[in-house]
Amino acid sequence: MGYLSEVIYGGVDGIITTFAIVSGAAGANMSSRVPMVIGASSLIADGFSMGVSSYLAEQARVDNKN
Repeated sequence: MGYLSEVIYGGVDGIITTFAIVSGAAGANMSSRVPMVIGASSLIADGFSMGVSSYLAEQARVDNKN
């Protein structure tokens, strides 16, 4: 249950940024495959970024506790 806020924050952030990227690609009249590839790439990059950021923040919290 300690990760619920991170899941919500990450989920909302990922949905909004992916929607913005896909909408921009669709608005530029690109073929239908381009927004799908860009959206999938964005989800993977966002997930990796949020995971690494969370890990580093927790490590900093533990290190400063000592």
